[in-house]
Amino acid sequence: MAFEIKVLGRVDLLIDGEAVPLGGSKQRAVLAMLALRANRTVSADELIDGLWGERPPASAAKGVQLYVSRLRKAINANGSGARIVTRGRGYELQLPADAVDAARFERLVEEAARGPASAAGANGAAGAALELWHGAPLADVADEPFASAEVGRLEELHLRAIELAIDAELAAGRHREVIAELEAQIAEHPTHERFHAQRVLALYRAGRQSDATEAYREASRTLIAEIGAGPGPELRELQEAILRQDPALDARPLQQELPPQLEAGSPLLAGRERELRWLRKRWAEAERGGARVALVGGPDGIGKTRLAAELAAEVQRTGAVVLYAAGAGSPDAGLEAIRAAEGSERPALVVLDDADDASPSILEAASALAAVSRDSAVLLLVLYRDEQGPPAFAEVSHRLVLRSLRTDAAVEIAELYAPAKAAAMPPDTLMAESEGVPLRIHRAASGWAQALAAERLEATVGRAANGRGGLRAAETEVAGSVAQLQLARERTGLYLIAEPTDPSEPEVCPFRGLAPFDAAHAEYFFGRERLVADLVARLVGSTLIAIIGPSGSGKSSLIRAGLLSSLAEGVLPGSERWRQGLLRPGEHPVAELARALARLAPSEGQPASVDPLASALEAVRPGERVVLGIDQLEEIFTACRDEGERAAFVEAIVAIAADPNQRALVVLGIRADFYGRCAEFPELSAQMSSNNVLVGPMRREELRRAIELPARRAGLRAEPSLVSALVGDVADEPGGLPLLSTTLVELWQERSGRTLRRSAYERSGGVNGAVARLAERAYA
Repeated sequence: MAFEIKVLGRVDLLIDGEAVPLGGSKQRAVLAMLALRANRTVSADELIDGLWGERPPASAAKGVQLYVSRLRKAINANGSGARIVTRGRGYELQLPADAVDAARFERLVEEAARGPASAAGANGAAGAALELWHGAPLADVADEPFASAEVGRLEELHLRAIELAIDAELAAGRHREVIAELEAQIAEHPTHERFHAQRVLALYRAGRQSDATEAYREASRTLIAEIGAGPGPELRELQEAILRQDPALDARPLQQELPPQLEAGSPLLAGRERELRWLRKRWAEAERGGARVALVGGPDGIGKTRLAAELAAEVQRTGAVVLYAAGAGSPDAGLEAIRAAEGSERPALVVLDDADDASPSILEAASALAAVSRDSAVLLLVLYRDEQGPPAFAEVSHRLVLRSLRTDAAVEIAELYAPAKAAAMPPDTLMAESEGVPLRIHRAASGWAQALAAERLEATVGRAANGRGGLRAAETEVAGSVAQLQLARERTGLYLIAEPTDPSEPEVCPFRGLAPFDAAHAEYFFGRERLVADLVARLVGSTLIAIIGPSGSGKSSLIRAGLLSSLAEGVLPGSERWRQGLLRPGEHPVAELARALARLAPSEGQPASVDPLASALEAVRPGERVVLGIDQLEEIFTACRDEGERAAFVEAIVAIAADPNQRALVVLGIRADFYGRCAEFPELSAQMSSNNVLVGPMRREELRRAIELPARRAGLRAEPSLVSALVGDVADEPGGLPLLSTTLVELWQERSGRTLRRSAYERSGGVNGAVARLAERAYA
């Protein structure tokens, strides 16, 4: 049963195309608020605020319950899978994917903005988004308090969709056709600078340079009159380029990036030289007008997609278009890739992955692509698991079946994971566990490397805990073992062949700006591996460690996404079972500590009056510990004004660290300029001075890792020249780390497809430009 909620226009609920009566505006507003946050909990307080603002009536809570009850009757019983469920004091509207038109609209705009493989693809996604727009959003509930912010957000997305559709038209060479549309948009949105820039470019490419210059002057006059400021950098630079008739302004084919599914995983393609030569021959035949379809078969993990990625990278460098269609993914995305190949004037390689799972529509479109005569080359590379392959390609003669790798090739892959000064996994064991299947080889070799590193770590941990005589040497060895374990895990994530990603999924920004990296962002936290390893080494046999560093050095990220996340992953033997708590002292540090300790102790059967410290420690089982992270300890001096409470808090920290059974571990993070203030508390200062780590500036190589590896983990690429420029600009700057992170967020927002480009960095004024904009935002 089809179920749809519309908010782009009037608020409507449709079941099998028939509108369901929704009652008055308040009830419609409740449906809209739940739909705009579908599959997430919306609290009753949020609904009350959204309906009545700052002055709700006394009956507001009962009113919300009544509206939800009526909507639940209309929705839960329709058999579509949609329903409203109660979550504590909130409600969740559970919906099938894309049931809300606004969600589909946002997804399509994001898809168009990601940098498609063809102009047709961009216009398809942006055009499809614009088809969903049926007038002002939330038109019949626009007067409700919640609506103005949502209407503004959706209208901004609408303008972005129009921009992207026009960009696609310009990229396809339809300059004259878009001029009238741009003039209509400028009449409606006279201060929207992007439309002015697109109009100037369209006029220039249409051979009307004088009109383009006059359009720039008109834009300048309008902006000064309306907002009191002239054109921004983009429009000014465009005008300068037009005046010097810069060849870069001429229409050129879209720069294509490899689809993310065909980004090579492992840096090594071992044992597949013959198969790669076979694929190159098929491509050469396609270029001569010969072979149009080639089939590559084999079981899961045998390396079909990795082999296709190698050919894709080669042909892309020659100027060919590379497209990816996932049989197991969205049929729309697969069809879009095939249609893009049909419209391409350049040679095209189309990889149809998981063809066994492809829908009939994709198989039919792929067969038609291979059958139609074209002026430019096309090769359809069909990857499949079953022995015979898809019946639609039964007559294809060019077939390659991948077999297991030989021992020498498997060993070559396993050596990627071998720890320093250690042999790789024994060949017999490797082949017995993997049977020569590449994916299993990676997993087996990674597991071997992690087990070996963990074994060494356990041995060195024992030596470090048993005596302090050789502490420094043992700590160095522990840190080295931790680093090896980190490296094995990192390579596992970077080398293993990734599952095909759903192109409809939104892109993730792997950078945090001025916000610290938290446990939820640990997979994007790179560059501090050496320091994390040193911290872990110093934890062995300790009950308190202090992390000291200047403001902006990354202490919070180091504690949250570095140390605590590593312990949660089991970096020390059994540390994955340790319970963790994290707090900031704030204005009332004793209360914050009590709350954190209460969260660490099991609540079942505990009386309300029980001491939280005793409760937390008594619950620790043999082999376990409690880890208490206290971030920004300086707040006991800056935020807490009560000296008695400050002293009580410090006394409690010392008591936790002094537990005779060493059941607790305290991790303190403190700004360097407040370290001396800790001398006011002799017992605390004695413990801090005996075990602390100073957080200094990141080395150049660490900065490079902090830029490149988060980007790679998120499916992005950073141009090498951009990385070098960023490192050079912040390496010697005090407080350079937050400035770097802020700049990276801006570069992600201005990314070109999936690439962070140096040209965008230079246009924005580099780190200095980011600092200036940050200051302006802070002042505003």
